[in-house]
Amino acid sequence: MSEQPADTNPSSAPEKFPQAEIRDAAHSWWRRAAAGHLWWLTAACLILAIYLIVATVRARGPEIAIHFQQGHGIKPGDLLRHRGIAIGEVTSVELDKELSGITVRVAMEPRAIGLARAGSRFWIVRPRISLGRVSGLETVVGAKYIGVLPGPPDAEKQVEFTGAESPLMMLDTEVVDITIRFRQGYGLSVGDPIKYRGIEVGEVTAVELNEDQNGVDVAVRLLANASRLARVGSQFWVARPDIDLTGIRGLETVVSGRYIAVLPGPEETEPLTVFHGLDSAPPSSEREPGGLEIVLYTPHRGGLQRGVPVMYRGIRIGHVMTAGLSSDATTVEARAYIQPAYRELVHEKTVFWNQTGIDFHFGVTGVDFKADSLSSVALGAVAMATPDSPGQRVTTGHRFFYHAEAKDEWLTWQPSIPVGSALLPEGMSLPQPLRATLLWQERTLGIKRDQEKLGWVLPLADNRLIGPTDLLTPTADAVEKQAILEVAGQKLTITADTTRSHGALAEIAVDKSFPTAWPIDRLRAPTAIEECLIVGATQEDRIPLPAARLEAEEGNWKIDPSLPIDPDWHGASVLAVSDGKLIGVLTINQASAQVTPLTEKLVFNDP
Repeated sequence: MSEQPADTNPSSAPEKFPQAEIRDAAHSWWRRAAAGHLWWLTAACLILAIYLIVATVRARGPEIAIHFQQGHGIKPGDLLRHRGIAIGEVTSVELDKELSGITVRVAMEPRAIGLARAGSRFWIVRPRISLGRVSGLETVVGAKYIGVLPGPPDAEKQVEFTGAESPLMMLDTEVVDITIRFRQGYGLSVGDPIKYRGIEVGEVTAVELNEDQNGVDVAVRLLANASRLARVGSQFWVARPDIDLTGIRGLETVVSGRYIAVLPGPEETEPLTVFHGLDSAPPSSEREPGGLEIVLYTPHRGGLQRGVPVMYRGIRIGHVMTAGLSSDATTVEARAYIQPAYRELVHEKTVFWNQTGIDFHFGVTGVDFKADSLSSVALGAVAMATPDSPGQRVTTGHRFFYHAEAKDEWLTWQPSIPVGSALLPEGMSLPQPLRATLLWQERTLGIKRDQEKLGWVLPLADNRLIGPTDLLTPTADAVEKQAILEVAGQKLTITADTTRSHGALAEIAVDKSFPTAWPIDRLRAPTAIEECLIVGATQEDRIPLPAARLEAEEGNWKIDPSLPIDPDWHGASVLAVSDGKLIGVLTINQASAQVTPLTEKLVFNDP
């Protein structure tokens, strides 16, 4: 029996269709991520992105807008700096809508948020070169930047500011702003300093015409420690070169530039913020405490004008402060100032006259021509003389007639009047120490070598010379144990037998009396440190010595080393300010200065 073939016809098989599986898309993504083990990486990226966004937002401080009239090349990306540290960045620079300036927007760092407050000042730092100052040179090579001066700590927050057009020089946060009104600007510009006693105490922050167009308002910023200068009675003027035949003033401004000078008012006055400036320095700025101010009057001016010197025996002792018509226009009146050291020269019978500086004499031998200094030749001088019987000393405001010329007898007056003793009781004269040189020889390796010691000695009325021991005693190594003292044109042989030593001081007896000998009744041995006056050969050689600058040390009064005293003063006389008596001698040893007090034995000449 034969097998039947299999049926291979597909049409005869039953039909089967594929079935689609439908799944949720979210679950599908999660399952694929989970199946691939990458879900943690995706989550980490998401968290990092969120963190970066939050950190970026938190890292940005406030954005402020600063309005300037000029951009001076500032651009986005330039920095905002405070005390040399970058604290922000310029994000945009745009013209104002009115085209009158620019607006600079700055994104500040969070640590600088305190600078965005009322009173803060901003400016563009750029190179500035003037006679007196050079600033901003670092911006020649590097980029320009914006500087800032913080406002008061308790000020309110602020995001819009008006920038300063000129960089500030003094970055002190505690300042006082004042306004000074001048008739003329005299070339002042922003940044010019304010000076008092040669020290910068502020600066000009703005110069502009006033509202009435008849003057100039100068805005000034004073440092905190100079705020008391802004008080009632203070006077301000522009220091500038002033050259005439009476002198040269303000010459330093040729190099350093103009500045505003100030003379403070009385201590007890109230603060003030608006002042009227002077056209020139006030006469009182040329005065010293203790001087004498007198009035000269005359029918005609006769050369009287400000700055003309007052002369005594060819020495300038003062100057004319002001000159003009009297209140009723009948005379010319001048205020003259006499320096403190010379006020004793002016007495009731003192006379003043016009000294032209040129003197002609005609005779059989020809013409005798004499001329003084250039200023006296051109403008003359106020000469004065005091008779041998001068009368009483005068006080401030005393009036003197100003003569056109001198009488011959005035030129022969030679009164003996103590000068330079303003710190002493009235009428006290000053000693006149004599310059002395001690000469001796020392033998070194069999060769004689000359030695010398210089200093001052004081002659006394009982024919003694007193001074430092090392100036009146030969050294132990002196040949033949002797030395030669040269003083007042004399040569005195000095030995150990001729000298009486009193510690650091010594005395020798002399045969000749000196016309400038110091009276014995004006010697005193002090018992404690007191106010002193060191006196040299002339009235200019004086050094006030407060008791606070002295310290008792081994019988001497050591002088504060911060007080500079030249070794050339060795042996100078020391007077007591209280009674004008001689109480000691200045001795200098190895650059250390001290006052060596007189002893009772030296004062009373006890053996």
